[in-house]
Amino acid sequence: MKHTKGKWMLPSLADDKATGNCGFVLCEQHCGAIATVHYSKTRKIEDGGDPPLEEAKANAKLITAAPEMLEALKEISKGNGRYDMDKLKHASNTIEDMKELAISAIKKATE
Repeated sequence: MKHTKGKWMLPSLADDKATGNCGFVLCEQHCGAIATVHYSKTRKIEDGGDPPLEEAKANAKLITAAPEMLEALKEISKGNGRYDMDKLKHASNTIEDMKELAISAIKKATE
């Protein structure tokens, strides 16, 4: 499975610096939306509506962070370089390096 390459950009509804309420997740290499994030001001999810704005913002951040999280997992899963599991080479740094990479990806998805 392949995904759209490039930096995925947060829709304006989830960007505290933006003034719009567009829900399109965009990519700098393409002219269409990667995804669309919906929200509702009135109708509750349990009544068949979209999530409230704050939840939609969190969804948008998670979606836009997906490519970086995937790359982080790929890098860790290789078990090479600073993620080498050879105890004689990198035992003291491996876990800390993996944690640092994971924390960075999680931060992008949640803040």
